[in-house]
Amino acid sequence: MKFRSSDLSLKLFFSLIIAAVLLTLFLYDAGYYLAGSGLGYEMEFELLGVRAVENYESEYDRVFMASGSLIALAFQMLLFYAIIFLSGSRYLLGFLFFPPVYRMFPYLIGLLNHDIIISQSEYLLSSYYGLPFWLMPGGMLLLFAALTVHARVKTGLSWKRFFQGILFSLLTAVMLMLGINILR
Repeated sequence: MKFRSSDLSLKLFFSLIIAAVLLTLFLYDAGYYLAGSGLGYEMEFELLGVRAVENYESEYDRVFMASGSLIALAFQMLLFYAIIFLSGSRYLLGFLFFPPVYRMFPYLIGLLNHDIIISQSEYLLSSYYGLPFWLMPGGMLLLFAALTVHARVKTGLSWKRFFQGILFSLLTAVMLMLGINILR
């Protein structure tokens, strides 16, 4: 089945990317929420985020909660990779497009403001375990990129449509984040 701009399939493809962006944002925060609740913290949902009501008791607690959000994203990637691999459905590729974009977006912004980088989950894990800073973000990006590109090859989606999907997921996320920050 080929995508055509007048086709319902193209609208479905981009609609599912919007759903993927929303699901990714929810899963990331849900992982953080579950990890914090598991440690006994009272957690609070906010627009585009979750936070512990009280201060962390230890650095381990902070790192454990940060790893919960990364585990949730890895779960999403592996789940949808398996579904795409078994079904061959190109419509679900949006669920693989956005998680790597979402995790690398703060690092791009962090080039302007270093405080953003040191608050990221991968950075916290790397520094806690004494690993090189680049190892966790680089490892996550390589894993996510390998799964996404392999799924693209498996479904036969063109490179043009592949990059359009990635750019559309990025644009959707930026618009969503800007909209939420304006509402705050």
